[in-house]
Amino acid sequence: MCGIISSITKNPKKVNIVDKVLKQFEAQKDRGLQGFGFVAVDDKKLTFVRTTTEKEIKEELAKLQDCSLLMFHHRIPTSSPNKAKANHPIKIENDKLFKYNYYLVHNGHIWNDDELKTQHEALGYKYSSIVNSSLYGDKVYSNKVFTDTEALGVEMALMIEGHKKTMDATGGIACFLLQTTKTNKPLNLFYFRNSNPIKFYHNQSGIFLSSEGKGRELPEDVMFCYNIQEHKLEFRKPFKVGHYTYTETISTNKEGEDKTTDELNQSLQME
Repeated sequence: MCGIISSITKNPKKVNIVDKVLKQFEAQKDRGLQGFGFVAVDDKKLTFVRTTTEKEIKEELAKLQDCSLLMFHHRIPTSSPNKAKANHPIKIENDKLFKYNYYLVHNGHIWNDDELKTQHEALGYKYSSIVNSSLYGDKVYSNKVFTDTEALGVEMALMIEGHKKTMDATGGIACFLLQTTKTNKPLNLFYFRNSNPIKFYHNQSGIFLSSEGKGRELPEDVMFCYNIQEHKLEFRKPFKVGHYTYTETISTNKEGEDKTTDELNQSLQME
């Protein structure tokens, strides 16, 4: 079990999203205190940090100012130990495979990660989360392990950029995926769940998503894409892993349907 939190604001000078994220972290601490990380964006740079202790991550968060986006993760290790390079967010980048870079935080477990890793490496992708493991005291049960989240991130990137029509990662998924240019300009935030919880709320300043807390439950098996530059929900599409393709769309305007897209965009346009 892990905890994931993301916040985006249109008004970083007025809205302190670092405080919001820290408050939510304190409320859901039981989701993990063995590995931490975040991606933050302000008007000058993108900051990418991973640590092994709560003290370190809070020190790094305290350095942030006027953030327009903050994506945070805290974990109970499952597929890999508490080492900085195995902690989330996991960065997905490959200049030959991908036009964009990606940062992923994930709560859940991917069952077919070994199979996917073999497929991805055959395409030329090099896994960055591989570490020596000693999860059980001094006894090393495997020479090398990697974070299953990286397999999920590569699958999502391959699908988003049109290399695949379906995402073949199977397992429990609740995740946020940040897409950026190669020069670290944030473009879109993708978010999705098929089992594990994501709570969601929004107002005229922005959006907030977390594993627990206030707001309504994000619907299962729907992929959302939030356009960070234009501060609007770009789309919501049915997305059931291994069954539905990424390109199938649904309307949000029919009577009785969830009007998440319309409600969100209307509220974000309010002054």
